Amino acid sequence: MATSSPSSSPRPENISTPRPSQLGAAADRDATTGLTGSRRPNVLQDVQGPGIHGAVKPRGLAERLISRRLVASLQGVWNVVTGVWPIVHPASFVAVAGPKTDLWLVQTFGAYLATIGVVLLLGGRATPPPRGLAWLGMLSAAVLMVADLVFVSAGRMDRIYLADAAVELGWVLWWSVAGLGRNRTVEH
Repeated sequence: MATSSPSSSPRPENISTPRPSQLGAAADRDATTGLTGSRRPNVLQDVQGPGIHGAVKPRGLAERLISRRLVASLQGVWNVVTGVWPIVHPASFVAVAGPKTDLWLVQTFGAYLATIGVVLLLGGRATPPPRGLAWLGMLSAAVLMVADLVFVSAGRMDRIYLADAAVELGWVLWWSVAGLGRNRTVEH
């Protein structure tokens, strides 16, 4: 009869599983059935493992594509770049966006847009990113989209702003999928 040595065990020796007596009676009781000795595993934690500070790691490409962190980062970069552009290089901005009567107003609005972008970038670093960040991203994009559509149709802005309206619609839709759900965390 062969005996297994500790070195042939499939579990690493430095990991120990607590005995039920170490966990206490409450931890040993199943919340659904009320029976003792039949602890139910935390399915999310067992399948995916905890992420940084207890956040559940996204499982696949689909979850990564809709995560708040990703949309906040991308929209933040978009807002910073498009906001700083008329400040840093007004000539190229006017060449693309059309003539402007009050360049100082365009630059002020650009600084405001860049500020929203910085907040999205910083908020997207939180684990998990706060739900309020989703509202900021979604509502700021919705306001820009509506303004683009209204002022282009009134002939006050160049038709290039319809492209921006499409981008802003993309942010609104992405946030509606990724951002307004509850924070996905695993409790320890």
